[in-house]
Amino acid sequence: MNTLLASADTFAALADAVMSTKRHVAKITEKVGPSSMPSSLLCYEAPKAQLSRSTSATKTRGSRAAPDLAYTSAKVSEVHHDTEIQTSKSIVPDSSTIAEVLDAIFPPKSTEKNGTLYTQKVSRNPATNLDVIALQDRLDQGLQQRQARETGLCPIRSQLYTEAFDEIIRQTTLSNADRGLMLLRVRNEIRMTIASYQVIYESAIAFGMRSALQHEIHKRQLGQDIDVLETEIASLREQMVALTAQAEHLRSEGAALREQDLAQHTADLEELQRIQDTLLRDLEANLATKK
Repeated sequence: MNTLLASADTFAALADAVMSTKRHVAKITEKVGPSSMPSSLLCYEAPKAQLSRSTSATKTRGSRAAPDLAYTSAKVSEVHHDTEIQTSKSIVPDSSTIAEVLDAIFPPKSTEKNGTLYTQKVSRNPATNLDVIALQDRLDQGLQQRQARETGLCPIRSQLYTEAFDEIIRQTTLSNADRGLMLLRVRNEIRMTIASYQVIYESAIAFGMRSALQHEIHKRQLGQDIDVLETEIASLREQMVALTAQAEHLRSEGAALREQDLAQHTADLEELQRIQDTLLRDLEANLATKK
């Protein structure tokens, strides 16, 4: 029980320290102002002027884009091998080796201004707890200011979290190069996985659009077939009405002719019966006279 109380007091003290640190960072942020905050969450050193180069040579370099994964992996593997050799010789890593690792992970940015080439590398300053909390605050502030979506696909949110993860890799690499290289592998694997999901997503969208288009074309064809069939049904109904009227007329005419034939037959039968009676009477009269 005493151990639990002591742990609770320790956690409470740590929470109070974190809250006080956040308040301190917030005060610093208010004094500095949002305009002076860096545009990228990844910390860089101040640009350094290099020797002037020709315009053609500078254009071939240009601004730093996303580093080639194959080149970066090869360079990082080379630096990691050198780091293992360095670690086997000495427990404390050399600052030059860490700098090479950082340059391999995050290639320096190169820009040209007024004919002078400027190079900007990532910061070599180790991170403190205040820097980590400030990174979190800057991430939240960037998400809020740039109105990033909380759910679904959002390139703004993806960019900010990528920069934050790169800053975590930088901070981790300064304290332990092997951990930084492991985080680099994790980052590259995540990027390849996201790229694969993006390809699948785009393929699914294209398939859905093709299916919707085919369904729309099929729907139009069915609509046209329905119109043709409805026209045929209306024509057949008109023919049915005409044939029904014709059949009714023929039925009435047949009934009239049948009644007329029956009356004529009855009259003929009565006439024949009358003739028969007359002949019988004449025959009887002739027989009586002969006797």
